[in-house]
Amino acid sequence: MDESDILYKAIKDYRSNTEGHDDLSRFRDAVVADRPEESLLSVTRNICEIDEEWINEIEKGLEFVAAALAEERQFIQSNGEIIPIERVKRVSKDSIEHLAKHSSLLTRAPENGADLVPDKLYTVERLSDFTVYENKFLYMLLAYIHDFVTYRYEKIIDFTYTYKGKVELKKDISYRNQKVKFSLTLDDERKKDKFLKELNPIKSTIGRIEKILSDVNFYLSLPIMQEVAKAPIIKPPITKTNVLRMNKHFKGAVALYEYINSYTKEGFHVVPKTDAQSPLTEKNADAFSELLVYSAFLAYEYNLNLGEVLKRQYEAELQRLKIEEEKRETEKLKNLRKRIASSGMGMEEYMLILEERLKTFDAMRRDLETARSDIEKLTQDNGILTAAVEERNKLIADAREEIRSLTDKNIEEVQRLRAECADALNAKDEEKAAALNAADIRHGQELSAVREAAAREREATAQKIADATKASNERADKAERDAKERVAAAKSVTAETEARLGTVEKSLNDLKEEYTFIQSRLNGLRAQHGLIESTEDYTTEDSFDDIEKQYKAFTAFYKKEWQKAKKRIRRETITMESVKKEAKRKKGGDRRAENNTAEENTIDENQVNDAATEGGSDSDL
Repeated sequence: MDESDILYKAIKDYRSNTEGHDDLSRFRDAVVADRPEESLLSVTRNICEIDEEWINEIEKGLEFVAAALAEERQFIQSNGEIIPIERVKRVSKDSIEHLAKHSSLLTRAPENGADLVPDKLYTVERLSDFTVYENKFLYMLLAYIHDFVTYRYEKIIDFTYTYKGKVELKKDISYRNQKVKFSLTLDDERKKDKFLKELNPIKSTIGRIEKILSDVNFYLSLPIMQEVAKAPIIKPPITKTNVLRMNKHFKGAVALYEYINSYTKEGFHVVPKTDAQSPLTEKNADAFSELLVYSAFLAYEYNLNLGEVLKRQYEAELQRLKIEEEKRETEKLKNLRKRIASSGMGMEEYMLILEERLKTFDAMRRDLETARSDIEKLTQDNGILTAAVEERNKLIADAREEIRSLTDKNIEEVQRLRAECADALNAKDEEKAAALNAADIRHGQELSAVREAAAREREATAQKIADATKASNERADKAERDAKERVAAAKSVTAETEARLGTVEKSLNDLKEEYTFIQSRLNGLRAQHGLIESTEDYTTEDSFDDIEKQYKAFTAFYKKEWQKAKKRIRRETITMESVKKEAKRKKGGDRRAENNTAEENTIDENQVNDAATEGGSDSDL
């Protein structure tokens, strides 16, 4: 039950509660009788006439589109690579041809009686690709059809399913002690009304448009179109490939595309039609009189704040009715006891019989209520259908009258055109026969010439393919040799670059060590002469790291120089010993030789002490 059903039921209940009150009935009669000419009830509907030409063309064209989609046009992508022979699963013709041109893949001689097996082999993987131009054209065409039809469908629905109603009431009533002035203006507009949808005279045509949209959406959801949608979309103008020109299915799709692009009309025509009642019919005027009665009562209640008073009166009335109902029930009970006593049956037996009868009555009552609701609904539907039938009958009568007038005109025109056509046909029959004979002869000659030209073209094409294949192979071999030479040259340049880079890195490290050593000597001299100021802080992490590096550099320098100094001392000591021995031999004498020996020992001890002193200072440093 929707909003309309609920409101209809509420109005029916309201009217049934006020129907039997004489004062309210007379007041409503007074409202209906006052100024009926100033009451207006009108409805405006849009009568839509659809040009079915574009619907017919699209329906016919979609048959070609469906057949073209069923062909599932595609091209095969060949992805080739050279892989080890252990991974090869299938050997194709391409593999054999490639191996014949690249014998370098054969690196091992077979054993006696064994097959010749290469280390690597060329394999080709072929994949289906549906993003061919023709399928892209079909996707673009379906998108065009969807936009073309949706634009017109939404406008037609908006016009034909829109309800525009208007009500105007003006009353000035004096009834007994009450005087009422009432004015009402109502404009109601509703979009996509369900009753207008059901009673639309062009419902079948709208169904055809919805079927077109459903088919287009279905075609766009096909896997082949989903794959094509991921590829770049083509834009007009289209390129008429051989398939689009020669294949009858694609040719029909192209014709539909050209028709849609050339169609500039709206495709439908809308004429607003207004039906008005002024004055209202007796039934409608009586129903609208309830508005005045209800509005006047609400204003009276809320202006005087009578809500609580009326509520108490309402509750008192309910209590009175309840007491009366209880009295009636008590009286019924007494009568029931008398009937039981007079029937000679027991209480329980009599109650069982009553319960069975009540069940039967309840079932009958439910059936009766169902039948009443069905009757009310059928009555309502009958009124709506009657109005629709009347409107359709009127439209049919108008259309028949127009058809009759057009038929009369067309009969005269057809007779005149038939006479003219007969004369023209008789005059052109001989010309057409001669032209056809000449065309047949000319067509045979042209066909022979085309066949000879095609044969020559095939031979020339075969020779060109052979030459192109040979040239391609030569270019491929030359490109392979050039590539190997470039790789060798690149490796040589890389080795030289790495060698130069090592030399540069070594020089850079030497410079860094020399800089650190110089910095350590500078800091040592500054410390020796008291040039390091108290503001200079060497306790930070970076500063201390620099000092530590300088210390290590100077220690390394010291050890290196100490090694050189020891060698120099050793050489000088040996030279002095040689000189002294030579002097002793010249002077002669054993005593002097002994003194020299003691002196040499003293020198050796001094040298050892000096070396120990210098070694200790090294460790102290």
